[in-house]
Amino acid sequence: MKGFGRWESTNAWGLTPSHKGLYSPTSGIPKTECSVYRLVSMSMPTNEARLALRPQLDLAPAIAPSEKFQNETLRPIMKLQHEHIVAVCASYLIKRKVKVDQLPANERWAKMKELVTRDNRLRGLLFGVAAGQFTTDEMAHYLTNESDVNRRITNLLVERLYSVYG
Repeated sequence: MKGFGRWESTNAWGLTPSHKGLYSPTSGIPKTECSVYRLVSMSMPTNEARLALRPQLDLAPAIAPSEKFQNETLRPIMKLQHEHIVAVCASYLIKRKVKVDQLPANERWAKMKELVTRDNRLRGLLFGVAAGQFTTDEMAHYLTNESDVNRRITNLLVERLYSVYG
């Protein structure tokens, strides 16, 4: 991995590592069950790089922590990843032979909501596109408030896909 940085074993969520004697094949650093392995860039840390990619949105200030997370994290990530979200959904619709454009306009919203909420494969792909852009702190927040954040991600995905296919 020359030129990209060095492998660093971190424990992002404050868990106590338990060494099992396993080693990373590229660096020889002992792996632990609860550790997260990340590539630390020599020029810019990963979290800062992710934050620098996100677009700045003008939104009303939020009071509730969950709404603040939605406005400061989820909405910019969804805007950043819009092309990927649409590409994943379009590919999925072709593979599954779902013809959204042939549905009446009043049924498209329900179809998009059904696809995102009930189809676990598509849901997992779309959630991965979003969660892959979380920083370490945002992932910790996600893991502690998973049901609320999942509901918010689902709603944002449905709105975004409906704006494309609706």
